[in-house]
Amino acid sequence: MGTRTREVMSVFGRRQVTAAKVTGYEPNRRIVFEATGGPVPCWRHRTFEPVGGHTRFTYELSLDPKPRYRLLSWILVSYLRRRVSGDVKRLKTLLERGEGASRHRPRA
Repeated sequence: MGTRTREVMSVFGRRQVTAAKVTGYEPNRRIVFEATGGPVPCWRHRTFEPVGGHTRFTYELSLDPKPRYRLLSWILVSYLRRRVSGDVKRLKTLLERGEGASRHRPRA
């Protein structure tokens, strides 16, 4: 715990960088991140559960938008829901093909 990360992504065509730290970790089961910098405070939970010979991956994202973003938060939530859903589908496809993440660069 305490490991620092940096996530770079494009949101509405603008480059956004979010610094985070690992605040929770259960080996082979769960990892929790808390933003330490970036435009919108957030927490991310990634959980892996064995289900009938497969693995269920759950991604949770909680946001606490600053006042200037609150009026637009419903747009941001809708956008991120679609974006994360697409990213998870692409990850599933890569993993099922047996392709390692090191061969693919994430979208910026």
